[in-house]
Amino acid sequence: MAESGGAVAGRAASSGQVAGPARLPEGSMHSVRVLVADDHAILRQGICSLLEARLGWQVVGEAANGREAVEKAAQLRPDVVLLDINIPEIKGIEATREILKAAPRTEVLILTMHESETTLREARQAGARGCILKAGAPRDLLAAIQALRKPKAASR
Repeated sequence: MAESGGAVAGRAASSGQVAGPARLPEGSMHSVRVLVADDHAILRQGICSLLEARLGWQVVGEAANGREAVEKAAQLRPDVVLLDINIPEIKGIEATREILKAAPRTEVLILTMHESETTLREARQAGARGCILKAGAPRDLLAAIQALRKPKAASR
């Protein structure tokens, strides 16, 4: 099941009932801290530019492979990791598991090129909060991250 506009169904993209309370209050200087992990430098830089343009959002790091993503997530403890599902060295599903072990309060959103129920199911089983299609509109990515900041209405 896919959301229109490029977000694959998952609570991060659809319901807004996703994450625990934001760690920093609304309006603070850096209320969303994001780690961007993708092996394509141009895509990574574009996502970083998009996120940094949002008031109060900060890209705290970038990673070009899964191992680097796990290490940086453990070190930096971002609020959100945007993680390519097909990233080299440690693929996105396994990297999600390792990130959540190292930084349990971090939320993971999987970036994917393919709309797939199997991908969504595997990502969710690993602990990711949702999947975002790379071909989707930038507003879909921003909305998914914003949804993670809303208080939980129900438990995971």
